[in-house]
Amino acid sequence: MTDYITPIIQNLISTALYVDFTDAILLIIVCLAIIFSIQDYRIGLMSLLLLSASAYIFFSLFGLLVAHATILLLLSLLLMALSFFITKKPGGAMLS
Repeated sequence: MTDYITPIIQNLISTALYVDFTDAILLIIVCLAIIFSIQDYRIGLMSLLLLSASAYIFFSLFGLLVAHATILLLLSLLLMALSFFITKKPGGAMLS
């Protein structure tokens, strides 16, 4: 069903933005994470993790390049782990 929709979207993005389809999707994911982190950075990091994981699954299912999605997924995991260490008090309780 989506065999004819995906190439149309890929051509539209590549001709309008002059970037690859996968890079455009990852750029949109990063922009969404930045928008979500305006309210709270933890929400932004969680959305970045979930969206990059879903992008990785999408790219691997459709046979697209997964190198940049893998880097974004690992980077989001690293940022989330660092945010857990930053927000902890010495006693182990979270800062509020």
